[in-house]
Amino acid sequence: MDISYFDLRSVNFEVRFDRAYLLWDRAGVIWQNIHKAYPNSKPREVNPGKVTMTIDQRFQLTTEIDKLIVNVFLPPNNIDDYVKLCEYFLSMTIEMLQVILFSRIGLRTIYRRDFKNREEASAALISTKIMKVPEGMHFGIEGLPMLPRYSMRWEGDKRGVQVNFQAQERKILVEPMMGEPTVEGVDKDLFELLYDIDYFTIGTVEVGQFRASDWITNAMRVIRRDSKVFLEG
Repeated sequence: MDISYFDLRSVNFEVRFDRAYLLWDRAGVIWQNIHKAYPNSKPREVNPGKVTMTIDQRFQLTTEIDKLIVNVFLPPNNIDDYVKLCEYFLSMTIEMLQVILFSRIGLRTIYRRDFKNREEASAALISTKIMKVPEGMHFGIEGLPMLPRYSMRWEGDKRGVQVNFQAQERKILVEPMMGEPTVEGVDKDLFELLYDIDYFTIGTVEVGQFRASDWITNAMRVIRRDSKVFLEG
C-alpha cells in the first residue's frame, strides 16, 4: 500500500494571525476582488465575523478575523489551480489587512479509499502493521478489531504534523422534499479507510519570508514522501 492506493478528497490550507480588525472595513473590497478574478464565486455564509464563498462547487474560501482558509474538494492529482488560488487570495488579503506575522501555517490533506464493508476497511488498516493487534480471543470476543484508529503527533522546533489513520463508517442521508416526487432521497452507508495529515508550522513566520505556492508545493511533497512510513506494512 502506498499513497497512490488512496483518492485525494480534499486539501485545506490555513494561515492564522493576530486579530485583524481591518477585516470589518475591507471585507467588501476583498470579496469584490475575488469575484472579479473568479466570476463564478458565490457567497455561502456571510456575517461580520466570518465570510465563506465557493467557486464552481469545488473551491471554498473563508475569511475570519484571525485566519484565512482555502479548501478544495475532490481535487485531481494536479492541484496547480488550487495553489494559484491560494497564492492570489493570501497575498491580496494579507495586504488589505496589513498582516505582518503568521502565528500558524497549515496544510491538511485527506485521502480516502472505499470498501464494500467495514470488515474490509478494518483489515486494510491492520494490514499496514502500523499497530500491534493481539491474536486470539479477548474480553470474550474473537476476530479482528472493527474500525481501528491510529493517531500520532510530532512537533519539532519549526514544524509539526498530526497523522490520523482510521477505518470508518459514514452514512449519507438526504430525505426527499415533500411534494417533490421526482426528487429522490439518498440513504447510503460508506465504508472507507481515511488517511488524514495535518502539516503545520510552529512559531511565528514573517509575511515577507513566506510564499504560499512554494510552501504548499513543498508540504505536498513532504506528505507524499514520508507517507510510506505509515502505509507500507
